[in-house]
Amino acid sequence: MQGKTQGKAASSGQGDLRGKARDAAPGGPETAAVAPPASAAPGEEFSFMRDVSLITRRMRIYAERSMAHRGLGFPEQVVIMHLAAHGRSNQEQVARQFGIDKGAIAKTVVKLEEKGLITRAVNPQNKREKLMELTPAADDVVADMKRALAGMAATMFSGMSPDEVARLTQALSHVAANLSGEEGDER
Repeated sequence: MQGKTQGKAASSGQGDLRGKARDAAPGGPETAAVAPPASAAPGEEFSFMRDVSLITRRMRIYAERSMAHRGLGFPEQVVIMHLAAHGRSNQEQVARQFGIDKGAIAKTVVKLEEKGLITRAVNPQNKREKLMELTPAADDVVADMKRALAGMAATMFSGMSPDEVARLTQALSHVAANLSGEEGDER
């Protein structure tokens, strides 16, 4: 039976990945994700991946250049962004939110602490855990990061209505949430 299924998938041009995704979807085939539409141009089935990759690279480059005068790389900005948005947090929370290795977060935290932008203190509820929070010295950094993000957003969303930006943001949040539980993504 398995040979027939693979043969059918291969002959239909769909490959067996869509079937695997459908069968692996929570709730079975009826709740499966929508497969990308068949494309007239070869390779266009990868356009979403290409576009997301391009956006990610360009956003990272923009963020690094905009904060180079402060000596802050992207990993440091990620930790600052999390703490500015969520307040006191542990390293595991930051690693989980951004899908970053805990060891990489630990190195980044040391750099930020040395720069006087964060402090770490033992969690009174869990003595094995340290909680991080921004220092007052980080206030100007956060303001710079917000200005840089606003500039980047103006370029990125140029020609889009506020409703289109809101729908895009919602759709990307949904995609990110779908992928956050991917196998092998435990960090």
